[in-house]
Amino acid sequence: DESYHEFHIIHFCQGFWLGQTRNEGTIRNGGWNFHKGHVPQQILYNCEIPLLVLLDDRDQELIDMMKNRDSSKDNRHYWMLYHLYKYIDEAVLNYRLKYCPKADDKDKKNELGYKLVLQQPEADKETHRRMNYVLGEYDSKKSWRGH
Repeated sequence: DESYHEFHIIHFCQGFWLGQTRNEGTIRNGGWNFHKGHVPQQILYNCEIPLLVLLDDRDQELIDMMKNRDSSKDNRHYWMLYHLYKYIDEAVLNYRLKYCPKADDKDKKNELGYKLVLQQPEADKETHRRMNYVLGEYDSKKSWRGH
């Protein structure tokens, strides 16, 4: 029956990526990556950890480019990445708006920017251990422990 409501179950224990290879799928290499173990353990409670960088949903050229980097059938990795990042960020943002101290002009530590990038540890050519970094600050080596 085509009128039956279909729904999706998102399984977090698999990794999803866009790019030439899974290990290179990170923004620095023109791709994207998600694995639940690469999300910082304290992302809810540490208000200084940025939110995840979201996949663009407005720039059709960029959307098409990212979908072209998806090796899965029917762009399933793209679909999963878009929704995982969006809903994880929504949950973290809602929690932080309620429980994190408000930043004032003197204290910008609590700004909620979309700057956290996830990557496979193998994409870190130096240590093969870093699973996340701040967008535009890769050389700072700032990172948080994943699960």
